[in-house]
Amino acid sequence: MPDTEPTAGLLAALQRRGLVRFATLYVVAAWVAVQVADIALEAFEAPGWAMRALLVGVVVGFPVVMASAWFSHAARVGEARQNSVRAGLAIGVLAVLAVGLFIADRLPDSPGAPAEVEQPAADVGRETDPVIAVLPFTNMSSDAEKEFLADGLTEDIITLLAQSSGVEVVARNSTFKYKGSNPDIRAVGRDLGADYVVEGSLRPVGERIRVTVQVIDSRSGAHVWAQKYDRAVSAFFDVRDEVTLGIAAAVGDAVFREEYSRVSQSRTDDLNAWALTSRAEVAQNLQLTGTEATELARQAVAADPGYARAHAVLGRSLVVKGLFGGGTPADIVEGVAEVRHAAVLAPDDPRVVGLLAISLMWAGNPQEALTHAERAVELSPSYAEGLGYLGDILIHNGRSREALPYHDKALRLTPESSQRFFYAISKGEALIHHGDYAAAEETLASIPAIDVLAFMYLAGAQLMQGKTEQARASLTEALALDPERTVAREAEVMASYSSDEGGPYFKEMWPRLTKLEAELRKAH
Repeated sequence: MPDTEPTAGLLAALQRRGLVRFATLYVVAAWVAVQVADIALEAFEAPGWAMRALLVGVVVGFPVVMASAWFSHAARVGEARQNSVRAGLAIGVLAVLAVGLFIADRLPDSPGAPAEVEQPAADVGRETDPVIAVLPFTNMSSDAEKEFLADGLTEDIITLLAQSSGVEVVARNSTFKYKGSNPDIRAVGRDLGADYVVEGSLRPVGERIRVTVQVIDSRSGAHVWAQKYDRAVSAFFDVRDEVTLGIAAAVGDAVFREEYSRVSQSRTDDLNAWALTSRAEVAQNLQLTGTEATELARQAVAADPGYARAHAVLGRSLVVKGLFGGGTPADIVEGVAEVRHAAVLAPDDPRVVGLLAISLMWAGNPQEALTHAERAVELSPSYAEGLGYLGDILIHNGRSREALPYHDKALRLTPESSQRFFYAISKGEALIHHGDYAAAEETLASIPAIDVLAFMYLAGAQLMQGKTEQARASLTEALALDPERTVAREAEVMASYSSDEGGPYFKEMWPRLTKLEAELRKAH
């Protein structure tokens, strides 16, 4: 039993000096204090670091208080013992305060005041624009319905930063895969090809809103910029603008502040209209031909008739419905009228101009669409959706070779994203348009979530290379996904909004693909 004797002796000493009972009391008191603080700090809208400071202080104070209690046993007189214990408790409290002040000293001085920006040495002499990835902001509220505020804030910041000529911004669909997780920032930087990663949180408290944000260098993990905002809910959009400008300045694009008033014209002070519009855009991206986007956008327009982005989203959804979703020509006419009205309300908003461009192309006006698509990219060089629109519209103006760089940039800005699917199909279409069937096959075959049109294009590229059996297999997949869609219908739709009716290579491909389709349908 020699190994247990020292342990037994230590326990006896602890009990004799009263430390076991004292430690138990400390833990119980600390637990009560933390529970009370959790309620009180929230009620008084204390900054987020206050609770963290308390927790760290409790932990740091424990060994200090225990050491003081141990030595207090030497004082045999009751009053001396009590004084010593009180001294120990005082030391513990001081430790809590010291740790809290230490943390507070390292946070920005006041809400809305810019923190000192640390510029990493790695950016000196940089030849390319820095790449930023904005992770989904965390909803710190227990109300799940407030999630739209955090998601909408994130999406707006991404879109507004993309208008900066001094940075490139990873698209929303790539960064939202990290929603609800706590990823390693260095890993995020490697996965998305980002130099800087932005993360933040949002907490509505009564009629106020609390936002924290930080910019992190993904190579070193160092914090480049951090800020906190505590404002009235009515100032939500002002906070959004300040966060966006702070991020841009932190990564070296101070000029963006001068451009900002010009590039963000589509604004609303109605949170409901803003949220409905954001939800409509998400619904359209998830299901191109669904009706939910149109319904939500109509509600947004009703909430704020002067909100340009709501009109633009409604217009695009109506054009999609009329052309692809079983609607009528009247839907297309109404949709074009809506996006044109949006462009009058906000002529310099790249999202509005981009939606006008793609809607005009689908409505059968590819030449006019091209003018607006080029302007959208000029206004917002890193707007991945706008880049994709321009690439697609160039194809339908017979300029498919010029489209490829825009597709490539859109793909680069959407790593690890389902949105890549659309840009890859459009790139494959461009390659077929000028007869590069092998490259088109490689591009289309690389799409993980392939759909009917992608399978048809893939089959066509294979067929034009003499790969009949591979083409047969690809077209079989297309018909299995949607037996109602036909090659002839896809050819007709393409011709309806192309200045060259699809070009000579598509014109040669469609009849051969139609013949193969007839054989497959007859066999089944």
